[in-house]
Amino acid sequence: MKIKTSEQSDLTLDLAVAKCKGITGLVLRGTYLHYPPGQFSDEEAYSPSTDWELGGPIVDMLIEEGWTFAKADFNLGIKCFRFVEGDIQYQYGATILIAAMRSFVFGRLGNEVEFPEAICHTKSTQRVHVRPF
Repeated sequence: MKIKTSEQSDLTLDLAVAKCKGITGLVLRGTYLHYPPGQFSDEEAYSPSTDWELGGPIVDMLIEEGWTFAKADFNLGIKCFRFVEGDIQYQYGATILIAAMRSFVFGRLGNEVEFPEAICHTKSTQRVHVRPF
């Protein structure tokens, strides 16, 4: 199932970021992704769209790549944008991290990302495998 980058949030956005970074073997517990047991800590969640420790370095990388952040008009939250060959690329988000992660995914995977149908029906202890692109 394809989901537009601009509509990704929570689980799908964090999975797309993991795919961009080549992170595999994440485990879904409840509504959060976690690193595999023993990789860091069994309780270590992977949520760069809400955790500055994980998302902050990606924000720094985006700024180095020419992305700019601004408060968006019309209650759209935060706008993250850049100019590429005379064209503007942009993503919105309710927070800086959401706008940044959508921009990160957009810049690497494009306007839509393919997710396995099973992701929508994953049980809370099932392993979610994210293949590097």
